[in-house]
Amino acid sequence: MSDPVADAAQKHPAPEGLVYTYGTAGFRTKADVLDSVLTRVGLIAALRSRALKGKWIGVMITASHNPPQDNGVKLVEPMGNMLQEEWEVISTKMANQATPADVSKYYHDIAAQYKIDLDTSARVVVARDTRASGSRLLECLKDGLNGAGAETKDYGFLTTPQLHYMVRCLNTEGTKDAYGEPTEKGYYEKFSAAFKTALKGKQPSGSLTVDCANGVGGPALNKLVKYLPSGLFVCAPSHWHVAVCLLVVAICAIRVLILLVRIVLPRVVGRLVQLGVRVLLAWVRGRRRSTVSHRRRRRRRRFLCGSLGGLLLPSLLLLAVYGGRGGIVGRGAVGRHSSRGRPSGALGHVWGWSGCWKTC
Repeated sequence: MSDPVADAAQKHPAPEGLVYTYGTAGFRTKADVLDSVLTRVGLIAALRSRALKGKWIGVMITASHNPPQDNGVKLVEPMGNMLQEEWEVISTKMANQATPADVSKYYHDIAAQYKIDLDTSARVVVARDTRASGSRLLECLKDGLNGAGAETKDYGFLTTPQLHYMVRCLNTEGTKDAYGEPTEKGYYEKFSAAFKTALKGKQPSGSLTVDCANGVGGPALNKLVKYLPSGLFVCAPSHWHVAVCLLVVAICAIRVLILLVRIVLPRVVGRLVQLGVRVLLAWVRGRRRSTVSHRRRRRRRRFLCGSLGGLLLPSLLLLAVYGGRGGIVGRGAVGRHSSRGRPSGALGHVWGWSGCWKTC
């Protein structure tokens, strides 16, 4: 015949060489060695509920302020208080049973010792914090609860005080000692009403720092503030959160700067280089044009000087040589050719002067 308790323990065998102890905070250690503990805590929670005639027992999966790689589990009594010390010892012994058969035997031994009717209904309410290992450990816990045949109510993410509140509300619901509505809204309303009563006639001053226990308390605090008197609280981030935000902003700024350096800067440098090359080419061309113009002007001056010199010097030589022989204003040839209107002297032949010259 199949033993559901042993089968549940078989799914999550205990690691060798480890010893677990249930303390004030329950079981708390590295999350990767807690699978077997959560399954056996489920068995203990079912036994405790049956021992109390089917009252709701709470199981909270949390390690509070421990590092993220840790986790833990604790049990809550029907009135929202801590587990009885006697059952802390029982929980420790159950967690350290070596084999699935030993787990089943110890389970039935406790039932016999405390005269627990295993056919009585067992009811367990569970919740957890926001640690990454919480979902896996929750499944281990449910394996133990299912093996023991317990009814389970899962509240998802809650703070530890909220779970204590839920357990008490569920056990007093419908009685004259009803503690409140077993919901998150009921928790916030009861908390805010008590706060307003305590604050009545008093003016608060100063600041309030709230420890949000690795994240699970943050959303709960934001919800709670909505139920408190308006304008009373202004939620401000802690120095640690400010430092993290500044670090994120710095990282983003560095990434943007790297992006600019890799994409924008080469383009800007390329444009500047192109502009510089264009300016340099324009300057060289301007220098070349000015040099060419200067050379052309020099060539023109040389040409003009040479032309004038080539015409003027021969003319002066001819004038010097032939001026006395023909006579520019004498009676000789000029007089004979005056009828043609052209002087016969050397100057007249050279320059091609025209006109009528008078004879002397």
